[in-house]
Amino acid sequence: MPDYSEQWAQAQAKKRKIKKTRKKKKVTPISDISDVEFFLLFCLAILKDILDGLTLGTIGWLVNIIVIVTLGLWSLFRLHKFPTKRFIAGAVGDSIPLISAFPFWTGFILIIFLEQKGLMPKWIGKLAKAIK
Repeated sequence: MPDYSEQWAQAQAKKRKIKKTRKKKKVTPISDISDVEFFLLFCLAILKDILDGLTLGTIGWLVNIIVIVTLGLWSLFRLHKFPTKRFIAGAVGDSIPLISAFPFWTGFILIIFLEQKGLMPKWIGKLAKAIK
């Protein structure tokens, strides 16, 4: 009976070589927004969402107004296209007292960051087009 273990080992070695030779896709950012700028906005959003989580959104309404104005002006001046639907969803969701315990603004900044850096998974883009 023939021994196929050597052929199997060679086939496995070829598969490993093929996996290693795949080229990684280069990511090109859409805009010139720096990582530091995103980090500062992300810190602002996290602080706001932590405040809402601790108080269940009852005290943070004044801070919410400041965050809405800050993120709105930043989005208006720095992004090439204003994310109207996402911004309104974040503002409305963060204005309702018990629902505002969820991290709306952190998610908003994270999605904008992933889109601008070209790191958004393909299935999310397809889902967003299907919703429109």
